[in-house]
This record gives sequence, structure tokens and C-alpha cells, in this order.
Amino acid sequence: MTTEDGENHQQTHYFHCNQIGIPREMTDKEGNLFWYVEYTIWARLKEATKVTDSAHQPFRLQNQYADRETGLHYNLMRYYEPEAGRFVNQDPIGLWGEENLYQFAPNATMWLDPLGWKGVTVSKASKGSAFDFILKLDSSVYLETAQHIKDAIASGKPSVVTIDRKGAAGRRKEVLKGTKCAKGTDRDEWPMSMFKEGGKGASIRKISPSDNRGAGSSIGHALSDIPDNAKIKFEIV
Repeated sequence: MTTEDGENHQQTHYFHCNQIGIPREMTDKEGNLFWYVEYTIWARLKEATKVTDSAHQPFRLQNQYADRETGLHYNLMRYYEPEAGRFVNQDPIGLWGEENLYQFAPNATMWLDPLGWKGVTVSKASKGSAFDFILKLDSSVYLETAQHIKDAIASGKPSVVTIDRKGAAGRRKEVLKGTKCAKGTDRDEWPMSMFKEGGKGASIRKISPSDNRGAGSSIGHALSDIPDNAKIKFEIV
């Protein structure tokens, strides 16, 4: 632990966070409360209470680090202004992110996805099924990707796919060959290249980068602990 004056102490403390991962309390290994706080909706510190003078907790919204001198929150690539609920410098990826280059998210009580699992749930299939797991993709979160998968399955593409990560790069190169990129879009494919059924003949649709990359990251993370050759049934909900 580092105290507010910069002095280092080797102690173990635990964060207790709210529904989007903002630390609300800090305790020691015995459960004794050291620090607790109240925030506004966009993570401005309303009131912080230190039970001990040495307690210091600088983490804020989405692991942003509070800079005491400027009052801003450092977020790796840029700084966030909690009073305004906006970043103070432009998104480094430009319009590939959102039209508003300073926006954090449309809704700070819902929009946080530290592991890339938002919009995706995975469960084991029932015994005797022709597949091992069921993956449900929420169409209200990833509208364009979900619609593409739904349309592709309706046109005859498989809804049950087999994980094969080693061959993903080759299949992706194969399926995207000859399909030019369009500014402001990504080339989405179904079946995805991480599955054996992907590659040549897969459906390709140009969709927004945020939807495509968000869904791809969510699906990849949700399946990260599932081994190759497992069969996954996709369902759009």
C-alpha cells in the first residue's frame, strides 16, 4: 500500500466495489474498514472517509487513477474529467470509437466491461446434446453482430461450431481475401475464424467497428477457458 504522502508500507487491503467495479470500501484482511466513499454518477468523489490517516485509495471509474494535483483521472491514453463526465483529450482511435471523441460511455451505471464479457453468457449443454456448450449473444448489446449471425444461420450457415484457435489466422486470411475494407466499418464474418467451420465460404458483412470488436472480444473471453474441439451452440437472444 502507498499512503497519500508517498510512503510505502507492505500491507494487504481489499477493495469492495459497486456494480461497475468502482471501489466503494477498503478493508484489511481482518475485515476492518479503512476507507469508504461516495461518488456521483460519473465518478466524481463526493465524500471520502479515511478511518486511519494512512489510508489512501486513488482508483476511480474503470480503474482510472486520480491525479491529486490536477483533479483529473489518468486512464493510460488520456485524462478524464469527473466533473464533466468526459475525457479532456480526444479518443486516440478517432471516429473508429464513437462520433463523440470525448465521451466516456452513454451510461456510466451500465457500461463497463473489464473482461470483455458484456453481452455474452456461456453454459454447459445438457447431457446427450450434440454440442458441449451454449453461447447466448445479447442482440440488445451487439445489435449488428447478432443480426449478422442470425441472418447467416437462417441462410444455411451452422449454428453449432467447433473451436480451433490454431487455424484461426489462416481461415481469416482466406475468408477476407478479395473483400475490401470500407472506411468506418469492420468486416464481420460468420462462422468466425476461431471455429473450424469458418474460413472460405463464410458470410461477410461490413458493420461498425465498435459492435464488431466488442462482440468479438466478448465471445473470445467467454470461451477462453474452453478447449479446442469443443462444440458451441450459438443462440441470439
